[in-house]
Amino acid sequence: MRLFPPPKRLRQLRIVTDPAPHAPGQPAPAVNGSHAPRPQTPVESPADARRRRLTEAKRQFDRYIDLGAYDPALALHRQMTAAGEGWRIDPQRLQPLVDFLRGDKRYDEATPLLVDLIEQLQQRVNNLRLTLAQVAVKKVDEPQLAIDTLVALDHRLLTTEQRDIAIEMQGRARRRQIEGTIGPQSEIR
Repeated sequence: MRLFPPPKRLRQLRIVTDPAPHAPGQPAPAVNGSHAPRPQTPVESPADARRRRLTEAKRQFDRYIDLGAYDPALALHRQMTAAGEGWRIDPQRLQPLVDFLRGDKRYDEATPLLVDLIEQLQQRVNNLRLTLAQVAVKKVDEPQLAIDTLVALDHRLLTTEQRDIAIEMQGRARRRQIEGTIGPQSEIR
């Protein structure tokens, strides 16, 4: 079987794409004839793009707050909240915007931010209450403290995992209370 040389067009392409020899220490000329090599741009995954957008928006929001540019900060907050990409500003960064809006008597604009602040702070309080209940039951043997702490949880804001922990700690605390009122239990059952 006889192999034919590649068509002239393919030979020309090969010549164009093969890098030409260059002097040591000098960058190789790029394929398009310029002297700068073309950078390889990695393809960004949708999750990475989302994280990058959120990070950039949070930096911009922080800059606006630091500069006292509250109206642009509010506009950015609304835009990112509407985009629904997991936009969440820490309460300490959101508080100055709420204070500004309240001071300007812009209560309609401050109300959704106040609701967001309360939910975020309540979630943090729930986390602290769960931690305290676990410590009270597992480490310091104070079941009543655990029970009192768990009663104050806002169950609407608990995740499934947090609900499971709360139920487990409630059960352990009740058992510890019963064991304490009856006295030490025998190992034989």
